[in-house]
Amino acid sequence: MTERNPIFLDENLIHQKEKIKRRSLLPWWIKTFIWIFFVLGASAFAGIILGVLGINFQISFYGLNTNQVFTVVGIILTFIFILKGIVSYALWTEKDWAISLGSIDALIGIVICLYVMIVEPFTKSNGLFSINFRLELILLIIFLIRLQKIKTQWMNSKE
Repeated sequence: MTERNPIFLDENLIHQKEKIKRRSLLPWWIKTFIWIFFVLGASAFAGIILGVLGINFQISFYGLNTNQVFTVVGIILTFIFILKGIVSYALWTEKDWAISLGSIDALIGIVICLYVMIVEPFTKSNGLFSINFRLELILLIIFLIRLQKIKTQWMNSKE
């Protein structure tokens, strides 16, 4: 009888077990937001074109809002939508840098939400102070934590 030597095991089988499709590391809710931000990222470019043509429209996110693309708030929101589109593309196509850029995106969102919640009420209060809690803040924190949890697996599952 021939004895099976573990040295001669098919290395492809061993490596196939180790290779995980990066997209499978993402929970369903992140995958859902990826598709939403694909659309919003593409619509940001349409918004720029409309802004150049002088057509005003409502743009709002994280508690910031404006009717004009070429204002400080409009440029910030357009940048955010484009950034989210790039992060979505990177996560969906399993790029090495997706987790890092996603973390930066989440941190930017957290800072903006905190600004809108804490600083902006003082500047626009007209004598009345009120805190406007942003629910996006909770999702951004959960998103950031999730990205940090899968970072090691993401980097180790290169194909």
